[in-house]
Amino acid sequence: MSTLDIMKVKLDVNTVKYIFFSQTNLCRRPNLQVLAAWRISTDVLRKEELYTIDDIYALPDGKRAELIDGKIYYMAPPSKTHQKISGKLYQTIANYIDSKDGKCEIYSVPFAVFLNKDDINYIEPDISVICDPTKLDEKGCHGAPDWIIEVVSPGNKPMDYFTKLFKYRTAEVREYWIVDPLCAKMSIQGIIPIKSRILEN
Repeated sequence: MSTLDIMKVKLDVNTVKYIFFSQTNLCRRPNLQVLAAWRISTDVLRKEELYTIDDIYALPDGKRAELIDGKIYYMAPPSKTHQKISGKLYQTIANYIDSKDGKCEIYSVPFAVFLNKDDINYIEPDISVICDPTKLDEKGCHGAPDWIIEVVSPGNKPMDYFTKLFKYRTAEVREYWIVDPLCAKMSIQGIIPIKSRILEN
């Protein structure tokens, strides 16, 4: 990936540094694979016309997928580690909101986010926090949540680090956390610069 390519997509340089120069050898190989997979994605269904939300609703029972700019991305069942981390984050955030008598609402997957309020984008973030009640109805959230958290699984690194990063940025999600158990790091994107933090316990 050339510097020119990075400039074209406006990828934060800190993210690139993190992917290329991760401090642990365990993380470096998968992260390099992320770049290759991002360039030539193999898990995207392709056809001449765009898919719509109706195609998502028409999937067989038990089959889950997300829709980004008319492309369908199938979702694998989460691992035990993924569920433990996601559940703990949900519990911690929900308890904090309640303790402060907060008005924001928190939802965990499966929860529909119609990110651009159109028929070619449908996302199910691991955790969504919405502070504007007018965006919510029985179907889900219409528009960008204030805060989204995605827990990375080995098979969805390209989606979380690139596809969704760009999509959430353009949709003006205020804060996006990428929690990566394999690297024991968390990247934060939003109104503050991207940072990497070492996760404990």
